Amino acid sequence: MKFFSSFKLNKTFALIIILFYLASYFSACSSPTKDSSSQSVPPQPQAISYGQPPEFMEVFSPPGNDYADPSLYAKEKEISWADLPPAILSQVQPIISAPQKIIFRKQIQEEKEHWSFELFLNEDDYLGFEYQPEGKLIQIFSYVNEKTEEPGAIFYQGNLQPISLPALPSGVKQKISQLSIFGHPQAAWQAKGRYGQRYLVSFISPQEETVFSLGEKGFVFSAGPRQAMLQPALPYKQDSLAEIEKNLAPFKDKYNLNQILNEIKSQAEQVSIKSSPAFRFAVMGDSRSNLKVFQYILQSINRWQPDFVINTGDLTYNGYAEEMNNYLFSTLDKFAPFPFIPVIGNHDCRRGSQAYHYVFGPNSHYFYFDFLNARFIILDNNSCPATPSWSEQLSAAEEWLRTAGDMKKFVFIHRPPAEIEKWAYHSMPYRMSRPFTKLMSQYKVDHVFCGHIHAYSTATYQGIPYTITGGGGGPLHQYFGEKGSSFHYVMVDVYPQKIEMILVRLVPLKREK
Repeated sequence: MKFFSSFKLNKTFALIIILFYLASYFSACSSPTKDSSSQSVPPQPQAISYGQPPEFMEVFSPPGNDYADPSLYAKEKEISWADLPPAILSQVQPIISAPQKIIFRKQIQEEKEHWSFELFLNEDDYLGFEYQPEGKLIQIFSYVNEKTEEPGAIFYQGNLQPISLPALPSGVKQKISQLSIFGHPQAAWQAKGRYGQRYLVSFISPQEETVFSLGEKGFVFSAGPRQAMLQPALPYKQDSLAEIEKNLAPFKDKYNLNQILNEIKSQAEQVSIKSSPAFRFAVMGDSRSNLKVFQYILQSINRWQPDFVINTGDLTYNGYAEEMNNYLFSTLDKFAPFPFIPVIGNHDCRRGSQAYHYVFGPNSHYFYFDFLNARFIILDNNSCPATPSWSEQLSAAEEWLRTAGDMKKFVFIHRPPAEIEKWAYHSMPYRMSRPFTKLMSQYKVDHVFCGHIHAYSTATYQGIPYTITGGGGGPLHQYFGEKGSSFHYVMVDVYPQKIEMILVRLVPLKREK
């Protein structure tokens, strides 16, 4: 009897021991991952919903999204001259005789089928054509040296001056003689266009009137109906210094890049004193167009207690001082207690960079900073007037990467590389992209973050991982699946020996009807 009593006691004791170890195991699994040589970073928050009534629920996912809608690739295919319908080919050949390649698209606009194609003159310059299937020209537009000229957006008001046909430059007259298929030249104008001297020539046929915009040597930059081609395009609004100071003076010191980087340096010193070499940062981008989403994302990020946040560009829609006041800085003041580091986007500088420079400083286009065992490099790959030359930036980036030694290396740009096929539709040009990706591979950069495409998408190119995080509020691109085409940000934990990431999406909650 005593034996059986002892056996029951030992069995109970063993069960208690097993339960204790199981509890310890699951507790360890639910705790943040710890590096063998460091303390842990702050734990992962529990998912919550945002809004009253709730509109978004946080969804945590592991990193990675290789998906791209097959239609993204099906929209474009390379064709030859022989593939163009004869009615279109006879019109296009006089304009340009030997393109490097032709990319063809068939699309539906306003329930009508359009034939859209681009003739690439080289890897960066092309002419775009839109035709109806029967061969009627809708429009021609050009993209030359990162400058687009299209009907309705060519000339400033009051610039057009009549000029006689015989007075046109010889190169223009030679091209006119090749365009007789569009009708007979009837009238001409000259103007200083947004991107240089232009000559407009009107061709009249029994069916329509088409106006061509040509350069002095006869290159066709655009063409379309008279009402579109002769429509005045007013100069972009420019902020006055008084407007900038009125809207942005309260933020000038707080968000100046030098001030932010000093704050980050001080923060890094405090982290190192705690003998914890692990740290955390968040990446988001393209937060320009949905204030509610932008606010929700900042609140969600704040719950992770990151050391800093980097935005991959397009902070506001136009970069005006009033927008930066009401949309950006008022929101940051309310919802972002962490250091905020901007990457300039094309929307931030497309109407000028005066307001951006006033707050962030003129040195905010490209720079680097170090945080513990990592180097962060920010570059400006836009095509705005104030954008520093790309060769100058790559030269600086090469030096910063070379001197980083064994540090982890993170690089941030706005427009993604064109070599990654699923991103090429909305990327920087190949002439910029090729030397950039080569540099990233040469120095084995740990990760490159981009924006510009309003989605979450990942890829590996030449051994380097790339992430697009552009889901901060801009209208979403619908090519990247349920996981990718969503509002989101990325949380990054950096340990001495590894990097861990979590994708956090704001998923709209479905309403009961």
